[in-house]
Amino acid sequence: MNKFNNWIKSNYIVLLILVLATALRFYHIDYQSVWLDEICSILEANPDIKWSDLEATIMLSDPHPPLYFALLKILFQLFGYTTLVARVFSAIVGVAGVYALYLLGKEINNKNTGLLAAFLLAINSFHIYYSQEVRMYALLVLLTVLSYYRLVMYLKENTYKNAILYGLFTGLMLLTQFFGLFVLVSQVIILLFVFIKKEKTHKLLFFKQLLASGLVIIISFLPALNIFIETTKKKYTAIQPTTIDTV
Repeated sequence: MNKFNNWIKSNYIVLLILVLATALRFYHIDYQSVWLDEICSILEANPDIKWSDLEATIMLSDPHPPLYFALLKILFQLFGYTTLVARVFSAIVGVAGVYALYLLGKEINNKNTGLLAAFLLAINSFHIYYSQEVRMYALLVLLTVLSYYRLVMYLKENTYKNAILYGLFTGLMLLTQFFGLFVLVSQVIILLFVFIKKEKTHKLLFFKQLLASGLVIIISFLPALNIFIETTKKKYTAIQPTTIDTV
């Protein structure tokens, strides 16, 4: 009990930020009616559709990685097939993202950095909006932050455990949204820079640990591989080709 009280005293600012984040994300959570993309999410996670048909259902209208839809489908089966259930899931994930950013800021620099980062995300209007939407973006933020958190921990302490945990969260990030590939590229650049700076005696172990991370990422991404391949073949009229003016 004393340990719990001491933890509360030393982390009360974090708790206040999380309370604020929760209040902002749950306020009027079901006020707006669902729009087209949310309807796609709800239909694809329909609990009456067989699990074996999940990939085909996703490919039919909304080709994204399956993790978010699989989690949403489980929640629908447990708590009911309603919009509120779906939006509460996004809100909870959004609050978790705020706490994850606190951990990342704390790991990169110090506790005050983590508190400031968490507070800014807690009141960020974009994050609040997507924490009330029946889409995968709040989950993408959470897993992206956790991926970087585990990457920082690995760079501080080069162990197979940290390397594998980094690979796991990165793989889950890619399994949530293909935009996570841009994040992975940025992380590869960081790891390449660190590898070049490593002493020769440590390079081999570092390389082996990165291979372990890469293997975990690839295995985690396998359920989305077919969807990714098929998505690259699609042409979207809403997305115009890049021009020199765009660049």
